[in-house]
Amino acid sequence: MNIWEDRKAVEQYMREADVAIPDRREILYIISRLATDDAPESPMIADLGGGFGDLTAAILEHGPMANVELIDLSKEMICLSRSRFKGDPRVRMEVHDLNLGLPDTWDDGSFDSIVSCQVLHYIEPENRVRLYNDIWSKLKDGAMFINGDLFKCDSPAIDRWEFDDRIRWLMPRMRSDAGEGMTFEELKASRLEFRKRMGEKPGTVWQLNEDLRRAGFRHVDLLWKKQCFAILAAIK
Repeated sequence: MNIWEDRKAVEQYMREADVAIPDRREILYIISRLATDDAPESPMIADLGGGFGDLTAAILEHGPMANVELIDLSKEMICLSRSRFKGDPRVRMEVHDLNLGLPDTWDDGSFDSIVSCQVLHYIEPENRVRLYNDIWSKLKDGAMFINGDLFKCDSPAIDRWEFDDRIRWLMPRMRSDAGEGMTFEELKASRLEFRKRMGEKPGTVWQLNEDLRRAGFRHVDLLWKKQCFAILAAIK
């Protein structure tokens, strides 16, 4: 069974997202503001892997005239989003696997921006360039793809150090925010097992830059980074 159809796994992710991801609310703020600040009056925005709708909600807060296409692999997540945005004509939701690219029903050149947050590191590496090609084709000329995600370090040694450092950072947060008390080794083992169960396959920011340029994007910028989390924006 897909782990994202496991209600307990989905609930654990929802419960821990703001705890385990450094400055997650700032990440949502930056992505949503960038997607809406210089957009047309009623922009069309796609939220890839939108999950339970936090990024879409931030987009609608900053751009109340926006229309959002939210897609996600998980039926459980889409169910949560449908409940959250029930009756809101600005949001359309669809179950879709990004490993297959973007939906065929989306017209080329139809989006003013395409966004994603903490999702694309779950996509199989061999499917990513195809997805970036699809993103490029669905954007209007001059439009932007904004991706906030988990990345690994280029150096295996630094990557190991970074993960251990994040566990040290996470320990007091888990105690205060989630009511858990673990030793360093216990928490590290728990997070490694959680990453394995969730199917995380992060690449480096350098790989993403190369892949986006291969897909045809003219400009790629690193906007924000903390620990292994970063936001990149690419212009068609």
